Amino acid sequence: MSRSAESELPGCARTVRSGWRRVAHSLLAAFVGLAAMGLFGDGPWAWTALEQSGVRIEYDRVLHVSQAGRLRIRVPEADGDAVVVELPSETIRNLDLERVSPDPLRRRATADGMRLEIASQPGQDVEIDVHFSARSPGWHRMAVRVLPHRLTVGQLVLP
Repeated sequence: MSRSAESELPGCARTVRSGWRRVAHSLLAAFVGLAAMGLFGDGPWAWTALEQSGVRIEYDRVLHVSQAGRLRIRVPEADGDAVVVELPSETIRNLDLERVSPDPLRRRATADGMRLEIASQPGQDVEIDVHFSARSPGWHRMAVRVLPHRLTVGQLVLP
């Protein structure tokens, strides 16, 4: 609409039109800002971490269905025994496990999900990467047990 045609609108219609324009500009600015911060890809909000008793899990906040995701689990100063990581069945149900690095000494299905035993060296931190892809969109809560600790992370999975 040209400037002259817009000036012929009654005052109320002109106010409504400019109000909608402001709303559209605000939504566009918010979307661009969130994208720049990493909500929809790489950026400072793309991943986060959770820590409990020294056990730290870093993970992607937002994924797309079938996109490769990763949980990085750090266990401080292991005692030399195998580090045991359990992924409960409610977690396994929502994802396809692609690989675990380093390779587990033992991987077995349990009544509650999956149990992974990872080798450790006395006095050294253990870093475990669990690579997976999500099966369906939605808000997914994933529980991870690094015995004896249980940590729960949340991820938004987009279509």
